[in-house]
Amino acid sequence: MCQIKYNMKSLFALLLLLLVSLKSFAHWTTGTNISNTKTGQVSIGTTGVNDNSSAKLTVYNDANPTTLVVGNPSTGTGEVFTDGSAFPDYVFAPEYTLRSLEETEKYVKENHHLPEVPSAAEIAKDCMSLSGMNEILLKKIEEITLYLIEMKKENETLKKRLELLEKNK
Repeated sequence: MCQIKYNMKSLFALLLLLLVSLKSFAHWTTGTNISNTKTGQVSIGTTGVNDNSSAKLTVYNDANPTTLVVGNPSTGTGEVFTDGSAFPDYVFAPEYTLRSLEETEKYVKENHHLPEVPSAAEIAKDCMSLSGMNEILLKKIEEITLYLIEMKKENETLKKRLELLEKNK
């Protein structure tokens, strides 16, 4: 079974989120890594709280410095921001080799999941980050877009051939 792995910073962030939602502590600051304002905003791993933000919790992830987690317990919402450096736009590069639909069909029949996508059993065993899954899903969407563009071109060619055939009847 997949075991969720927590580091101390994420566990501490969850604890602080609970404390902020309970509003059970006063203004405090500990250097530039953890701070709290009188408005109940908490910042972890950042240079300070953004007073213009409505977010109650901001966590900067040292393991992936391009990611910022922002949460607001009063609305039950949270967001994760990234700089886009892991986005698979390389799919649209001219040198990218798109697997044929026939190859994809064969792979799916043999493996019961898409190529380059972990199986349900692999995810159940090893877990997977949401950012990793989002990257894979975006890559697959971009590949589907390329397939649709190809199909549209084929469709236009077939339309022209059909029009020509009907014209020459």
